[in-house]
Amino acid sequence: MDTNQPLDLGYEDGLVLSADALESLRITARWAFFLAILGFIGIGFLILAGIVVGITFSFTSELQSIYPFPPALLSLFYIILGVVYLFPMLYLYRFATQMKAAVQQKAQDTLNRSLANLKAHYKFIGILAIVLIALYCLALIGVVTVGASMF
Repeated sequence: MDTNQPLDLGYEDGLVLSADALESLRITARWAFFLAILGFIGIGFLILAGIVVGITFSFTSELQSIYPFPPALLSLFYIILGVVYLFPMLYLYRFATQMKAAVQQKAQDTLNRSLANLKAHYKFIGILAIVLIALYCLALIGVVTVGASMF
């Protein structure tokens, strides 16, 4: 039974979603849900690690003398990393849950919201990648500059 669903009635030709495409989206939503749950668990571990590191370093004075920066900064870094990672995982989770509902109910508006969340997920990850590449470049320039000034 191969039923086709129009994706956007505003187009003259109209995009059509075949049964195979619906099945692919359903399976993609299941994997996205799984990855989002793993991401939430990872975020929990990051925040927990930040708290444990902060508590451990605050009670151990020998460890504080080893590191050139305050231990609270490392703890704060882990917590901030967890909070930043929360947003793409939330977008992925929303994509997965809304896509499951859209495929089951064959609801166009739910499909649109689901795909908007997928777009937001990839946009966030893309911007984060650009920011990290820029930070790596700045760090490389800083290391080269410091290294060159030592000679």
